Amino acid sequence: MQKKKVIIMHPGESRTAVIAIHSIKNEKFTIESAEYLLIYMKDKAEESTGVCNIKEHDIEALISPQKRGTYTLDIRYAVLDEILIEHIEVKVV
Repeated sequence: MQKKKVIIMHPGESRTAVIAIHSIKNEKFTIESAEYLLIYMKDKAEESTGVCNIKEHDIEALISPQKRGTYTLDIRYAVLDEILIEHIEVKVV
């Protein structure tokens, strides 16, 4: 089981969330595209979306949550014929 990813932020901050993608088969691959969705969990409302920056095997999403509380940051990316989604919990305290 993977360790749960959590980002702690303060109101008014902007942060770049970065995930590193690795091949479990140690094969070469290219990340074709990536986008993010930031969801405020209290009312399940979509707060922001956007296109991520891709740097080799790292995916970056610049987020700026507007309210205190818990968010889910979903990073959706394409590698070959697969679409994968990485979930990150964001807490604004």
